[in-house]
Amino acid sequence: TYKNSNVIFELDGNFQSNTKQAISKLKSVGIKICLDNIETPQILKQFDNSLVDFIKVDGDLIRLLNISEEAKSTCRDILKECQRLQSKSIASRINSNSSFEESKKLGFDYFQGFFFGKPTDKL
Repeated sequence: TYKNSNVIFELDGNFQSNTKQAISKLKSVGIKICLDNIETPQILKQFDNSLVDFIKVDGDLIRLLNISEEAKSTCRDILKECQRLQSKSIASRINSNSSFEESKKLGFDYFQGFFFGKPTDKL
């Protein structure tokens, strides 16, 4: 089993209806689950709490935080779903200090993107 391991299985937010069953099986052997590219809170409403460990918000929403009240509102709603699900939130594709600051103000748990470091193939 993968209990107490650092294995995280990342699924794209545009998943099929049977994905919930697959997630349950992965969780049963101790694999952590991250949903990626989440654009709306409605996607998250179908899940029960503790089924998803991490929720990565779509980078396009994050980039718009400085200029769009609609993007902020959507992120706030997604963060409410993260709380309901007892999941950690990730602001992805942060490429500027202003995006980072806006994400922090909204209350994201984790942050990733070029602002912090470019991907590398060196281990």
